[in-house]
Amino acid sequence: MAAIWAQVLGLPQVGRHDNFFELGGDSITSLQVLAKAHREGLTLTPKQLFEHPTVALAAAVAVIGSVDGTPPLAHEQDPERIVDVELSDEEMENLLKEIG
Repeated sequence: MAAIWAQVLGLPQVGRHDNFFELGGDSITSLQVLAKAHREGLTLTPKQLFEHPTVALAAAVAVIGSVDGTPPLAHEQDPERIVDVELSDEEMENLLKEIG
């Protein structure tokens, strides 16, 4: 996350407690950050970035590995996008092994 912020803001480095907006970030650059983070497999909403403007805080609320555009918080998800699937016992065991 810090590397993305540094790249978008044109800075040599960004620390984990640096405030995005105090570093010169604004609404336009925040969207650039979110797009780059999304491509790297980090999902963060604009609201989350505004409410958690440091790398440490933003990283704490970002969802890792969700690159399909699904909102990160369950209460923000559209119920129409949630699909029930049936898994066999073997498939369930394999899935649990994969996710640890």
